[in-house]
Amino acid sequence: MVKFILMSIVIFSASVRAQDRILSLGELQSHSTAADCWTLIDQNVYDITSYLSEHASAHEYSLVKWCGKDSSAAWKDKDGKAKPHSRKAENLLRKYRIGKIASVRN
Repeated sequence: MVKFILMSIVIFSASVRAQDRILSLGELQSHSTAADCWTLIDQNVYDITSYLSEHASAHEYSLVKWCGKDSSAAWKDKDGKAKPHSRKAENLLRKYRIGKIASVRN
């Protein structure tokens, strides 16, 4: 039982650290291919590499054009029909979050 609790704490801690990671815009932009795809939605960075093929086959829409870029507007305007993504999609997206984008100062 103690071993299980310790392993749970380690896994949770690693998850929290990954989600608190601050990434630069340059780092986001360097992950811009289907083999290594990060995208930005509302200041959060997501590594969606493993999800690309699933999305393309299930929704007949490739996300590759959003690799290394800010896809916030597309996320909020699904299919260009002023329709947001579903709650199911929001929940799925959470598992791909790897951090936040660094603030840009003027």
